[in-house]
Amino acid sequence: MEQATATELRRIATALSWTRSNATAGGGLRNSQDQQMNIDAALDSTLDPASKDFDVTKWVQDFVRELSDKGHVPHGLGFVFQDLRVYGSGAALQLQDTVSSVLSAPFRPREFFGSKKAPRRHILHGFNGLLKAGELLAVLGRPGSGCSTFLKTMCGELNNLEMDKNSVIHYDGIPQDRMKKEFKGEVIYNQEVCYS
Repeated sequence: MEQATATELRRIATALSWTRSNATAGGGLRNSQDQQMNIDAALDSTLDPASKDFDVTKWVQDFVRELSDKGHVPHGLGFVFQDLRVYGSGAALQLQDTVSSVLSAPFRPREFFGSKKAPRRHILHGFNGLLKAGELLAVLGRPGSGCSTFLKTMCGELNNLEMDKNSVIHYDGIPQDRMKKEFKGEVIYNQEVCYS
């Protein structure tokens, strides 16, 4: 795990642990289950963010178990897409450079001195699929293959992108345009971040 990611997860765990301990100590412990969880955390140094033995994975599993024990039921959202065709131009067509694209740049002078209007390109060609709530979808492909465009389209981030009028995206039966208006925070595109 990258050092920056581990540091950020430790910071979040510390804040949540502090909030949890203050909530139970401020109003007294609510029940014996809360008391037992605090005793378990005190005995297990891997659950203490301040300990050198802190284990982020174990802490997250314990936190999720605690939420489940208290009756919190996580909700999931599935989606279906049919005949997904997406077009892009301008900034939507910017590709991540590869070694070969950098080396061949001097042989493509029209990209730098060509027409001002970028061509409209067909990026996604008739995709169909179903993802049920709780399932995981891995989108893999080389730079420029449309992975980010697919993920952005699934989340309704269509800046500089145009979805075909016959394409369909529904989230548990809710059309994408309604989902974006009424349930905006339920579907979010989180751009990949590279740490150096």
